[in-house]
Amino acid sequence: MKKVWFFVPFWAIFCLFFIGGCAKTKSKTVGLSVSFFITDQEGLPVSGAEISFKAFGLTFITDDGGRTENVSLSVNADDCADGWYGTTVVVRAENKVTIAIFNFVLYPAVGREVDLMMLTDDGTLPYCAYVEIPSADAIRRLTMQ
Repeated sequence: MKKVWFFVPFWAIFCLFFIGGCAKTKSKTVGLSVSFFITDQEGLPVSGAEISFKAFGLTFITDDGGRTENVSLSVNADDCADGWYGTTVVVRAENKVTIAIFNFVLYPAVGREVDLMMLTDDGTLPYCAYVEIPSADAIRRLTMQ
C-alpha cells in the first residue's frame, strides 16, 4: 500500500508539471490587417486581381471597384518582436504585369491601406518586384539595442 501512495502524488506532480509546461509554450498571436485598392495606369480599378499572401496560403480577389475586403491575419507574437512583420505578397491580374512584394510590412493592431498601380502587360516587362522596409522608428529601435 505504501507504494501506491507514493505513486499517486508522483503522477499528480508529473501531470501538473507537464500540463503547466505545455501551457507556457503556447505562443501568443497578434492581429494584422490590410486592404488593397488596385488600379491600372489610367487610374481605373482592376477587378479580379488576385492578392496572395504566400506564407499564409491565402488569396484575396478585388471587387469591381478594385478593392479587397479588409484582410485580417494572425501571426505568432514572436515574429513581431521588433514591432513589425514582413511577408511576401504577389499580385496578379489578367493582362497586367505581376507584382511581387518581398518583406511586405505590417504592424500589429495598425490597419494598412495599400494602393497599387498595375502596368499593362505588353510583353516587355516580365514582372515588377520590390522589397519594403519597416518605418524609420522601427529601424531606429532595432539599431539602438
